[in-house]
Amino acid sequence: QEQVSNTTWPTSTTLRAWLPDGLTLSDEAELVLADVVADATDAILERIDLDKLPTDPLDCPRTIARAIVLEAARLLSRRDSANGVIASGEYTIRTTTNDADIARLLKPWGLDAEP
Repeated sequence: QEQVSNTTWPTSTTLRAWLPDGLTLSDEAELVLADVVADATDAILERIDLDKLPTDPLDCPRTIARAIVLEAARLLSRRDSANGVIASGEYTIRTTTNDADIARLLKPWGLDAEP
């Protein structure tokens, strides 16, 4: 495994700092930020080979941390699209379950194909 830049595991503070300036969340949404980050972390860890993680459990590879934040932001945005559809004026958009940026960030950490 090549040398990677490590950081700490994302928290609700990390997610809040990454969200757009001026974004107003309801009190209920603010309260669940930690849960959203925990859920996103679980979802990302299910997609990678845990044996490739750093030996120090406090270290989080930068790319995995970014993928967690992106996944958490995606999950948080679902409050406006509980059934997976976002409507804005005349446009309707169906959300996807696969994010190309997250997949790219996780590629080095993926599970190796079985022989």
